[in-house]
Amino acid sequence: MSGVIDVPTGYERITGLSSAKGFTAAARKNANVALIQAETVPIRYRDDGSDPTASEGMRLPINTFHEIRSDLSKFKAIEVDDSATLFVLYYYRAEDKM
Repeated sequence: MSGVIDVPTGYERITGLSSAKGFTAAARKNANVALIQAETVPIRYRDDGSDPTASEGMRLPINTFHEIRSDLSKFKAIEVDDSATLFVLYYYRAEDKM
Protein backbone atom coordinates (compact mmCIF):
# COMPACT_ATOMS: atom_id res chain seq x y z
CA MET A 1 0.00 0.00 0.00
CA SER A 2 1.41 3.39 -0.92
CA GLY A 3 0.33 6.86 0.05
CA VAL A 4 1.67 10.17 1.19
CA ILE A 5 3.56 10.91 4.37
CA ASP A 6 4.30 14.38 5.77
CA VAL A 7 7.60 14.61 7.63
CA PRO A 8 7.86 17.70 9.88
CA THR A 9 10.88 19.86 8.97
CA GLY A 10 10.38 23.12 10.85
CA TYR A 11 8.27 25.80 12.49
CA GLU A 12 8.20 29.56 12.23
CA ARG A 13 6.35 32.48 13.81
CA ILE A 14 6.26 35.51 11.49
CA THR A 15 5.47 38.99 12.82
CA GLY A 16 6.06 42.51 11.54
CA LEU A 17 3.83 41.93 8.52
CA SER A 18 3.18 45.63 7.81
CA SER A 19 5.08 44.99 4.57
CA ALA A 20 5.06 41.79 2.54
CA LYS A 21 7.28 39.02 3.91
CA GLY A 22 8.03 35.50 2.78
CA PHE A 23 8.95 32.34 4.60
CA THR A 24 12.46 32.31 6.09
CA ALA A 25 14.77 30.05 4.08
CA ALA A 26 16.43 28.67 7.22
CA ALA A 27 13.05 27.67 8.68
CA ARG A 28 11.84 26.19 5.36
CA LYS A 29 14.82 23.86 5.02
CA ASN A 30 13.84 21.18 2.51
CA ALA A 31 10.06 21.55 3.02
CA ASN A 32 7.71 21.36 0.07
CA VAL A 33 4.49 21.99 2.02
CA ALA A 34 3.58 24.66 4.60
CA LEU A 35 0.57 24.81 6.90
CA ILE A 36 -0.23 28.42 7.80
CA GLN A 37 -2.48 30.00 10.43
CA ALA A 38 -3.19 33.70 10.99
CA GLU A 39 -3.69 34.87 14.56
CA THR A 40 -4.91 38.21 15.95
CA VAL A 41 -5.90 39.73 12.55
CA PRO A 42 -6.38 38.30 9.04
CA ILE A 43 -3.58 38.27 6.49
CA ARG A 44 -3.49 38.32 2.71
CA TYR A 45 -1.01 36.22 0.78
CA ARG A 46 0.19 35.40 -2.71
CA ASP A 47 2.20 32.40 -3.80
CA ASP A 48 3.29 33.65 -7.24
CA GLY A 49 6.18 35.83 -6.04
CA SER A 50 4.20 39.09 -6.24
CA ASP A 51 3.66 41.26 -3.17
CA PRO A 52 0.19 41.15 -1.64
CA THR A 53 -1.35 44.30 -0.17
CA ALA A 54 -3.84 44.78 2.65
CA SER A 55 -6.61 44.65 0.00
CA GLU A 56 -5.10 42.40 -2.70
CA GLY A 57 -4.31 38.70 -2.47
CA MET A 58 -5.91 35.63 -0.95
CA ARG A 59 -7.43 36.40 2.46
CA LEU A 60 -6.72 34.09 5.39
CA PRO A 61 -9.12 34.78 8.28
CA ILE A 62 -7.87 34.42 11.85
CA ASN A 63 -7.73 30.96 13.41
CA THR A 64 -8.09 29.15 10.11
CA PHE A 65 -5.50 26.94 8.45
CA HIS A 66 -4.39 26.73 4.84
CA GLU A 67 -1.94 24.37 3.19
CA ILE A 68 0.56 25.90 0.75
CA ARG A 69 1.78 23.35 -1.80
CA SER A 70 3.29 25.67 -4.38
CA ASP A 71 6.90 26.92 -4.58
CA LEU A 72 7.42 28.02 -0.97
CA SER A 73 10.15 30.49 -1.97
CA LYS A 74 7.50 32.57 -3.79
CA PHE A 75 5.09 32.88 -0.85
CA LYS A 76 4.54 36.36 0.62
CA ALA A 77 2.08 37.59 3.25
CA ILE A 78 0.96 40.93 4.65
CA GLU A 79 -1.34 41.90 7.51
CA VAL A 80 -4.80 43.31 6.81
CA ASP A 81 -4.64 45.32 10.05
CA ASP A 82 -1.96 45.97 12.69
CA SER A 83 -0.26 43.25 14.73
CA ALA A 84 -0.82 40.10 12.67
CA THR A 85 1.03 36.93 13.55
CA LEU A 86 1.46 34.09 11.07
CA PHE A 87 2.29 30.63 12.39
CA VAL A 88 3.85 28.16 9.97
CA LEU A 89 4.50 24.44 10.16
CA TYR A 90 6.80 23.05 7.44
CA TYR A 91 6.68 19.53 6.04
CA TYR A 92 8.44 17.43 3.47
CA ARG A 93 5.72 15.50 1.65
CA ALA A 94 6.95 12.20 0.30
CA GLU A 95 5.45 9.06 -1.14
CA ASP A 96 5.12 6.32 1.45
CA LYS A 97 5.91 3.02 -0.27
CA MET A 98 4.97 0.78 2.67
